[in-house]
Amino acid sequence: MNSTVQILSLRDYPERTDECRKLLLEHARKEAGRLGFKVVYLTTGEIRFYEKYGFREVGLTTFTWGRPTKVYEHDTILEHGGITKNANR
Repeated sequence: MNSTVQILSLRDYPERTDECRKLLLEHARKEAGRLGFKVVYLTTGEIRFYEKYGFREVGLTTFTWGRPTKVYEHDTILEHGGITKNANR
């Protein structure tokens, strides 16, 4: 199964608190877990922004328009509150 979810740039909205950013990212991880995914990935040009939310850098790719971007991953959150474990680590 392959799915893509696009989230607004959390960094572009200074009125959103760090807690709100954390809750939005956790919600996305819970939804991915509910849908059966074990890992979520995001691509971003932001450096060291998502690490504070537990995301790990796993690679580098290029956006369609040629700009380099980092690829990050994080385990999903299962409905009963557990965190899935990535077998590749």
